[in-house]
Amino acid sequence: MNTTLKCIIVDDEVLSRNIIEQFVEKTGFITCVKSCANPIEAVQFLGENACDVIFLDIEMPEMSGLEFIVSLREKPQIILVTSKEEYALKAFDLDVCDYLLKPPAYARFLKAVTKAKETIQRENDLPSSSEFLFVKVDTRIVKIDFTEIDYVKGTGDYVTIYAGKHQYIVHSTMSGIENKLPDKYFVRVHKSYIINLRKIASIEDTTISLAGQIIPIGGIFKTDFYNRLSLL
Repeated sequence: MNTTLKCIIVDDEVLSRNIIEQFVEKTGFITCVKSCANPIEAVQFLGENACDVIFLDIEMPEMSGLEFIVSLREKPQIILVTSKEEYALKAFDLDVCDYLLKPPAYARFLKAVTKAKETIQRENDLPSSSEFLFVKVDTRIVKIDFTEIDYVKGTGDYVTIYAGKHQYIVHSTMSGIENKLPDKYFVRVHKSYIINLRKIASIEDTTISLAGQIIPIGGIFKTDFYNRLSLL
């Protein structure tokens, strides 16, 4: 797993966003990839990108933080940043990671983001001996060797695993399937795609030729992806 967490900040208060941005800058294991003045911006960004942590205000015009949480199909670790503790406690019913009361202190911020990091690490731990995956397809449970998988494509609440001539549609999020694939061979290159590095035929800037298909590389994933390649 990449040890640097990617976060976005969603808050209509400029001062609050600036404080979190400053805290992120002084914390070595997290980086801010987007700062949004409202949830609509965040929804648009997450439509093409992914992140590990969201710092989220609750009281915002057009869409509240709680409504935003409910709208998410894939939930990163969510840390609320709010002036009202009762809102934060209510949001725990929606499985948030932690909350910060405005104005937050750095020590409390660090505690919350460390908790998020540890949660993500636990979710990504895999037995080193795993060489295959069991998936439920309709009424069957199918065993798929990792070596057979070309790539995975996510659509809503389902993923399609492409393995040679076979396609398996599974009820899962992209994060869920990503956690089950060994990062030695598999890498997420787009919000909707995970590929098997061993199956790459060629790469051209922002696209990958693989198993007869052209796979896009999302902007937020590009640097990490190229860092994984052994280039001469």
